[in-house]
Amino acid sequence: MFSARLGFMRPDSVPTGGVLWTPNDITSATVLAWFDATDQGDLVIESGLVAQLNDLSGKNTLMRNVYGSQQAIHLPDNQNGCDCLQFDGVDDRYSQSSNANGLSTVGNLSQSFSLGDPYAVFSVQNITAKASNQHYVSLSGNVADPWISSYLEMSYKYGKVRRDQGGTQTHTQPQTSPQGWHMHYHSYLGNSLPDSWTDIVDGGTPNLQTNTRNTNHPIDNIAIGCLLRRNRGAGPIQSFTEMIWNKTLLFDRPLDLSEQQKLEGWSAHQLGITDVLPTDHPYKTSAPEK
Repeated sequence: MFSARLGFMRPDSVPTGGVLWTPNDITSATVLAWFDATDQGDLVIESGLVAQLNDLSGKNTLMRNVYGSQQAIHLPDNQNGCDCLQFDGVDDRYSQSSNANGLSTVGNLSQSFSLGDPYAVFSVQNITAKASNQHYVSLSGNVADPWISSYLEMSYKYGKVRRDQGGTQTHTQPQTSPQGWHMHYHSYLGNSLPDSWTDIVDGGTPNLQTNTRNTNHPIDNIAIGCLLRRNRGAGPIQSFTEMIWNKTLLFDRPLDLSEQQKLEGWSAHQLGITDVLPTDHPYKTSAPEK
């Protein structure tokens, strides 16, 4: 059995001169959560459905769904020898939801933060049916007013990221991506540089956006496969995504450029999707080494 933690790759992708780099080698940020379907040993599988994604970061963030009809299908050796999950775009999703509609009073992140703090999210998925509202990753918090939520949504509605900070919605538009395998990196520099976001799709040109709103609503939950807004009075869980998903990582601050590119190169070679990388990407032709 191979392990995503060891950076499993097909033999023709493994570097010949050194030791393969993995996210365990990141030093510019701390991994707050790491969910990865590559190795089925990091999943809890029941009758071909995935009941739980184990957290490879060691932070023990719980990512599960106890409702069988809402669990993604396990796809062994689906992409370049890597296992993946198939989400139906109807109701499949994972989080800490304590009931079927997502109205949980407890977040799943072992280390919470706010939308005013630095952070970064990296996710790799194959959008199999592009629709107007499909969200593959969302971060949310539990605020006092159930009609006001604080959340981040990452979707392929025009390659969009949206941050809702206590009722104020702002959008940034990274490169519009077609269906297929893609990597999406979103980072935020924190309130020291007011709402300075960076979005990068497939290691391409960064899309930068600034906004002067400096609110600090808490974030304590991450969901995969949907938009989940905890304790929201209307529509707490929606916008499911039809996709083949492989991995999502959450960091406590943006990665430096070198490690961001290594993360992109490692993922692209692991999954055999180096064709999505730009021609001048430093890991277009070979995987990163330590």
